[in-house]
Amino acid sequence: GLVIFCWLRRLAGVTMALLGAVLWALEPIALGYGHLILTDVGLALLLPLAVWAFLEYLRAPNWRRALWCGLATGGALTMKFTAVLLFPVFLALLAMHWLTCPRAARPGAAFGKWLPVAALAAWGVILLAYAPAWQPAPALAPERAAALGVPGWFQLCRPFLIPADFFKGLALQAAHARFGHPAFLCG
Repeated sequence: GLVIFCWLRRLAGVTMALLGAVLWALEPIALGYGHLILTDVGLALLLPLAVWAFLEYLRAPNWRRALWCGLATGGALTMKFTAVLLFPVFLALLAMHWLTCPRAARPGAAFGKWLPVAALAAWGVILLAYAPAWQPAPALAPERAAALGVPGWFQLCRPFLIPADFFKGLALQAAHARFGHPAFLCG
């Protein structure tokens, strides 16, 4: 609610910010699940925060905004693996900004200059969250990897993918996205 209020206040003023925060506070899903300890609730905070931070960085790149964007993105990625969807969203926002802004306002060298700060901040959050498990994934026989649906890139890069549990989660998410799961309707 606070993120919605602050972002809307910046975009549309205090009245719209209050309206947005009140609408969120009365939203049935937020009321029904907000008290539960689920990664979805944390992602509901960090996903819009990461998008907002990226838009601010895109508007006026500097090291503070890059750091803020990286921290929010890293937090979202540690909260839930589906937050990898932020990267296509960031690319789409960058393309829209590039196409709609006047030439003078387009992101230039400053955007690229501070992008490593954002990447390092995101990586730092991920490393901090997985601090107890900073070792590579154990070796997996090729036939076992094929049976489990482990992607080839994960097998190839296994010794370098640290923290292993984070990359294992990404690989499992990619496999789930490819194969899905059984679903039902009305029983």
